[in-house]
Amino acid sequence: HVVLADRALLGGRDVDQVTAFLRGGIGPDLLVLCYSTFYFLPLVLGAALLKRKDLAGTKELLLAVTFGFCASYLLYLAFPVLAPTRVLHFREPLEGGPVFHFLYRLLDGLELNKRDCFPSGHTWLTLTVLHLAWLRHRKAFFFLLPVGAGLILATVTLRFHYLVDVLAGALLYYPSMKAALWMDRRGGAWGGAPSRPVPARDVS
Repeated sequence: HVVLADRALLGGRDVDQVTAFLRGGIGPDLLVLCYSTFYFLPLVLGAALLKRKDLAGTKELLLAVTFGFCASYLLYLAFPVLAPTRVLHFREPLEGGPVFHFLYRLLDGLELNKRDCFPSGHTWLTLTVLHLAWLRHRKAFFFLLPVGAGLILATVTLRFHYLVDVLAGALLYYPSMKAALWMDRRGGAWGGAPSRPVPARDVS
């Protein structure tokens, strides 16, 4: 069903055909490097927020990312979809340099749940981190933006996800983030005092 949905969105073409130009030269190496930063993005933003002593922003980040992780994994259980590399037969194998092959095999080996495709948690959580960085720390946002964009591109270009997975993650990140922050701002819902909005002058 997800394959048919992808083709419907792309006028009968597979996403692999659309993203083929990104798999030339050092493209795969750069993309797999971006993809490998997934768990580090919230840590980088968290460190930047802690450095400026923005404890409220750090708390928001922790809550939104935790909520997003839990929600995405529940949806993996509800919609157990295998990745394109495990279902489809491609005309050309993925090629790249030593960095690509090492990281690609490493990521594949570390993936315990093979049916974790829909929705794209990588897209969901990356957009959550970028959104909070925009709200709380603009310098961190512009630092993380190219890496986050490369990560999301890698999800389909390197055949980890279908296009509909990415679109679902992009649609779900915002309500998920708002739900986490809403529960926090109710006061005591997560324990402790609710976070406060950051003054505009402190965002840059």
